[in-house]
Amino acid sequence: MTASLEPYLRVSDSPEKIRRALAQRLAKLPPEISKHIQGLSNHQGSRFSASHKAMTVLMNELKKRKLFYVDSRTTAQTVADSVAAEQGVAFARRHVFLDNVAEVPAITVQLKELTELALQQGFAIAIGHPYPQTASALAVWIRKQKGILQVVPVHHLVNTP
Repeated sequence: MTASLEPYLRVSDSPEKIRRALAQRLAKLPPEISKHIQGLSNHQGSRFSASHKAMTVLMNELKKRKLFYVDSRTTAQTVADSVAAEQGVAFARRHVFLDNVAEVPAITVQLKELTELALQQGFAIAIGHPYPQTASALAVWIRKQKGILQVVPVHHLVNTP
């Protein structure tokens, strides 16, 4: 893999490299997917999301592209929310990780936590992986939510500046 197509954005990257890398990653998406992209989330990147300088570059690019950002909160030191506010980027944060343990019983416990938070706060955002166990647990959970909670796309929950 060439340096310009490394899988991660890094805090050591120049602002231009961050901008170029984001553009390249978005350009690699097939049109049938890219036309539906409304926002981004970090998958790993604890150091990146804790860097005011790096996140400012990223948020500027998201603002130009009219994309929102969902912080998966891989670190307590994240500055994503404050930088998004500074840069005027629509923003949301993850409340629950569903599948740190990719087993249906563990995911079910996380979904219970998600339900409790949503009922207390009026909404909650969960992040999970495309694991079969996650899909299975979600399918059961969604059926049980009828009349209790409404599952909506994350763009309905972002804070618009």
